[in-house]
Amino acid sequence: VFSSDGSQIYFWSSRKPPGIYATSRLGGEARLIVARVGSIDPSPDGKWLAYAEDNKLMVRPAAGGEPKQVYQEEGLNGPIRWY
Repeated sequence: VFSSDGSQIYFWSSRKPPGIYATSRLGGEARLIVARVGSIDPSPDGKWLAYAEDNKLMVRPAAGGEPKQVYQEEGLNGPIRWY
């Protein structure tokens, strides 16, 4: 998934630890964004990343920082999209 401004690529990797990583669209070293998560979606303004983890909808700043739980529901672990 590309970031909203197209400068970053977010991707799942099975490396240790498995999770979502980010890298510049021009290449370079990948950095772990969220461990043990299979998909992530950047907000339209590019400021937030949303993902499901353990039946919780989480958001965190795209620039880094602490995640916040915004919703919880049994069975919530699929892909998340901003609408």
